[in-house]
Amino acid sequence: MKNISLIVCDLQPDVVRKLQPQHSSQFLDLVDLAVRAARNSRTASIDLFHTMLKFPDQPGCYDQIPSSHPKLGILRTLQSKNPQMKRFFTSPELCIPATKSETVLIRGTFLPQASDKNMLEALRKSIKISIEDHEFILLGYGPTVQYMCNLLGDVLDRKS
Repeated sequence: MKNISLIVCDLQPDVVRKLQPQHSSQFLDLVDLAVRAARNSRTASIDLFHTMLKFPDQPGCYDQIPSSHPKLGILRTLQSKNPQMKRFFTSPELCIPATKSETVLIRGTFLPQASDKNMLEALRKSIKISIEDHEFILLGYGPTVQYMCNLLGDVLDRKS
């Protein structure tokens, strides 16, 4: 039986909203199809992971972000000008909800980091025998997919 980890990257409303409506619904349908197939697989052992960017839903939630950050710095700048503004990346909601047997990997940085011990340990645990006998499949769009590929290749490969 194959050992596979399916990693759904940042499929949360604040990310999917960036896509044009006709593309976002089609994208969500395709990812949902893949997730349902993985959940119902009888020919492979599949561990499902969901990554997400999340900040605490409270005043000052963006204080740890440098104002100069190229992607998220604007959130800190806007919050400092208007503390009552709508907060982004504070909801625990995923567009395709995780089941109890699936792992949600939450981070407070724009991209996954090699220093995120919880994420790396969860991914390492999914490797049943060796990394050579394990397959990783990543779904999503944007830079998180690329960074997860880098982490899998550069960091997890050191286990074997």
